[in-house]
Amino acid sequence: MKLKGIKNAIKLKHNHLKSFSFDLKDYEFLYTGSEFCENLLEVYLDVIDILKNFDNKICFLTPPVSYKGIELCFKIFKWLKDNKKNEEIEITANDFGTINVAREVFGKKIKINFGRHITKHFFSTDKTSIRANSLDCLVFANKMNIERFEISSFDTVPSHNFDIFKKNRVRFFFSVFYPYVNLTMSRNCLLGMPDNSPSSTIKNIPCSKECVSGDYCVTNNKTRTDLIASENSLFVKNTSDIFLSWKVFKSIRADRAVYCPFL
Repeated sequence: MKLKGIKNAIKLKHNHLKSFSFDLKDYEFLYTGSEFCENLLEVYLDVIDILKNFDNKICFLTPPVSYKGIELCFKIFKWLKDNKKNEEIEITANDFGTINVAREVFGKKIKINFGRHITKHFFSTDKTSIRANSLDCLVFANKMNIERFEISSFDTVPSHNFDIFKKNRVRFFFSVFYPYVNLTMSRNCLLGMPDNSPSSTIKNIPCSKECVSGDYCVTNNKTRTDLIASENSLFVKNTSDIFLSWKVFKSIRADRAVYCPFL
């Protein structure tokens, strides 16, 4: 799916990188990586050589990380640096530690975006609105040389408070993921994680990566729509197409659409 009048990107998970057969020439960026779970970084490291087959620019998604995730990020970034040009790479960070590692590997000029998890510290969103939390937050991001924030799509044309920043020299743009909306994530896995005692640490919690086998639909008569459990996160599918136009994108400073055919 491709939107007219804006830059288009597509997100593919590890298990679709091998089998995806559509022509990707209309997509400037290929998004891939583990956006919310550090345990799955290992899966992407195992298949990362496949990225040599794609001519698209690469935006690699990274999750909140512990010591384990930092080590895996370092290995992945090193591969990207050795096999792609810096101008063909963007890193999406959901952890400030990842930013430091990326700049250690690529240098200070590497393009870094704030991912959907960490963006919540800078912008508050709901189904009908998006609001910057404060001018200071955006100044802080700009001082880190970060201008792009990632968000999910909306049910309608969202209201915003961006007019108050017209007199201030802050820069921010949005990449919008659609059609699935991320509701929440958990540091503990929603699928297949054993019971953990209060004394458990990240070091000794096993992960069998059962979630790579598929996503799960959660039906509840108390919710109006089905929930989708994918990896360690919950999503809903946005069936409205009102938001998907370049005019609406432009109204909230969004200039890139990220199509997620498989979540």
